[in-house]
Amino acid sequence: MNSDLLEPLSFVPIYRDRIWGGRTLETRLHRQLPPARPIGESWEIVDRPEAQSVVAGGPLAGKTLGELWRTRREEIFGIGDLPGPFPLLLKILDAREQLSLQVHPPERVAAELGGESKTEMWYVAHAEPGAMLHAGLRSAGITPPQLRDALASGTAETLIHVIHPRSSDVLFIPSGRLHAIGAGLLIYEIQENSDSTYRIYDWNRTGPDGKPRDLHVDEAMRSIDFDDVTPGLVQPQGETLVSCRQFDVARWDLGPGQIRDLESGKFAIITVLYGPVRCGGLDFPDGSFFLVPAATAHTLPLQAGGSGASVLRTTLPRDWRPREASAAAASAHGGFYRSLRAQVTAWAESHSGKDHPWLRYILLAPDLLHLLLCLLADPKVPAKPKTMLAAVLAYFVLPVDLLPEGFIGPVGYLDDIALTAFALNQILNQTDPEVLRRHWAGDGDILDVIQDVVKRADEMIGSGLVAKIREKLGI
Repeated sequence: MNSDLLEPLSFVPIYRDRIWGGRTLETRLHRQLPPARPIGESWEIVDRPEAQSVVAGGPLAGKTLGELWRTRREEIFGIGDLPGPFPLLLKILDAREQLSLQVHPPERVAAELGGESKTEMWYVAHAEPGAMLHAGLRSAGITPPQLRDALASGTAETLIHVIHPRSSDVLFIPSGRLHAIGAGLLIYEIQENSDSTYRIYDWNRTGPDGKPRDLHVDEAMRSIDFDDVTPGLVQPQGETLVSCRQFDVARWDLGPGQIRDLESGKFAIITVLYGPVRCGGLDFPDGSFFLVPAATAHTLPLQAGGSGASVLRTTLPRDWRPREASAAAASAHGGFYRSLRAQVTAWAESHSGKDHPWLRYILLAPDLLHLLLCLLADPKVPAKPKTMLAAVLAYFVLPVDLLPEGFIGPVGYLDDIALTAFALNQILNQTDPEVLRRHWAGDGDILDVIQDVVKRADEMIGSGLVAKIREKLGI
């Protein structure tokens, strides 16, 4: 047993100024905050390029969460080698004023916009009288044009569903759900590791510079689930608050002095709602977050203080895998993807495009690129096929190739389309066809599309180019 994992890991909070923030973390949770600043967020557990949690004390003091995830994943998290950063992000939100109305993009839209999808939940740690949450639409049948009109007239709140929460309430927010936190709320937020948020309405207020804050209306409109009407608060199933594809969260209520064992071989992040709680010889007061390593979880039970305790236990689902249609996978080429779709769409509507004999094949280009990006991020695709797909992707984004689209326009993507189809056909020997079907965002069955392109390739681009493509792929 590793001696440096015999106590839970706590991290240094990262405080974020927000125009809607306050000082509740200081007055209610007794935190030492930076002076005279409105602190709206405390990032408690985070592994992102712009923010890294750092272990606060003990043998691993100074190590970052990202470093532990990369180098000691099996011991600390009980998870094998998978792509991507630590997949969760936990925050405290102090809303003294209402936050903007916003939405997180669903997976497919996130990939198209070069962002990251996000699902999250809010646990209301404290609610002042009259506090509100905004979630979903107020009634069925509200259309995008109606919402746009309300945004333009500054009356969008009339179309948004309102919830009046109390302390201990929970709201689940899948990607695509319009939402906003109202004033007078202290919230523990548990979410996917993502920071893609599209603000659609900011209550007609201005930022610190006196100017209206930037909005992302077009991106938000593409992301909103217009069938999401009057969603309710979470109804707990026993101790379970939320169990979804991204995280499992339970609330444990302990009597005075009660001991609660953690699952062996599985990490857990503990949020102390009401304490103190003792773990590994350390005491944790209200509002504490700490991580119990998987390798030593069975030796680090929780024990309530003399007045009892309540905690949230957060972990990953047993069958968790990184998002298979990860928008993060597309982010490196997000600009090219958007440019490609815009270019192909504009050409298809032009005089030369709308009557072109290969129009329906050229229209496949953006969706095939999206499929390549998703397959490269999918752990179910073996390493050898991924090497081939990476080479095809590199060919796709090169401006000069066998048919240089830089000179002949979107017709030049026919060789990219043929190359992709041949490669996809080849990897079907080593990859479950359902993996391709799950990621395919275009029309029809992707297996039929592949066979159709392969069959017509000679006619589309000529047998000479097909021979060169086969040579590139070694088939």
